[in-house]
Amino acid sequence: MQYQNNSTLISVVDWKNEKTTQKCIESIYANLIAVNSFEVALVRNSYSESITYDWLDQYKNLVVIDSKLNLGFAGGHNLAVEYFLKTDHKFIWLLNNDCLLTDLSLDSLLMAYQTKGDGIYGSVSIKDDDSEQLLHSGYQDQSDWTLPGDLFDEFEGRKLNLLKPDKIRWVPVIHGHSMFIPRSIVKEYGFLRTDYFLYYEEIEYCLRLLSLGVKSYIVNSSVVVHLLSDSTKHSLMLRNIIFYYKSRNKLFLNRDIYKKNLVKMWAESLLFILSRLVFLLRRGLTKEKLELIAHVHFLVGLRGQTIKPDRYR
Repeated sequence: MQYQNNSTLISVVDWKNEKTTQKCIESIYANLIAVNSFEVALVRNSYSESITYDWLDQYKNLVVIDSKLNLGFAGGHNLAVEYFLKTDHKFIWLLNNDCLLTDLSLDSLLMAYQTKGDGIYGSVSIKDDDSEQLLHSGYQDQSDWTLPGDLFDEFEGRKLNLLKPDKIRWVPVIHGHSMFIPRSIVKEYGFLRTDYFLYYEEIEYCLRLLSLGVKSYIVNSSVVVHLLSDSTKHSLMLRNIIFYYKSRNKLFLNRDIYKKNLVKMWAESLLFILSRLVFLLRRGLTKEKLELIAHVHFLVGLRGQTIKPDRYR
């Protein structure tokens, strides 16, 4: 298919969650009318041929990229980026598979780019009910990051109508559920780090590029509905594993971006480990034990996929 000059590749990563992914894909095609303005790259992490995804046949301009391994958030999207750079698409849009589009989700991002130029753009997300309660609207940088990775969203929990719909807001960090990135940015600055595996890789990316002069913007009129925790709400163990990756990656974020004193961070982690050794004696991967393991892995510099979520799905 011949795509428009300003066409977008929409990258959706699925991880053993076909029903939720189907809702996301359906919302894309229901809200984007001009089929020559976009293409969808569906990346299936930990894909098994026993799952058919028969419903995909009805959609045009959709490419499927399979990985037998679970490559995580950035690793999965990176497969789509590799495909993106071989195409003529001008933008890549990272969209969570548990997000549903609204009628202006993509158009608003495109218009924001026309106004601000090169940068990273994000949508606001609302709960999947009738409340129009905001879940994510851009993270503000904290003045004190002594608590690793503190994040603050000034509009979280408030109503969508409090945001001026025509405003494009500069924020230090946008949430990874919706990241709209021009080709020029990817080619010049690269993409998300894969060694975080899960969580905080979009924070590292936004802050790293900000230090190089690339700004991130939240587009108030670009709204997506976020089916929050849809992929993990049935599994306590998966929620605990998410807690582990957040705990570990907050430490690496402070080291990688904020250049905190490494000796001090090691000492703090060591003291934390010594104060919690009792949890190592407990059976199973409890939340407390996983937090302890996160500090151990930080001390030894262990990144990437260290605990496999697939075992608990």
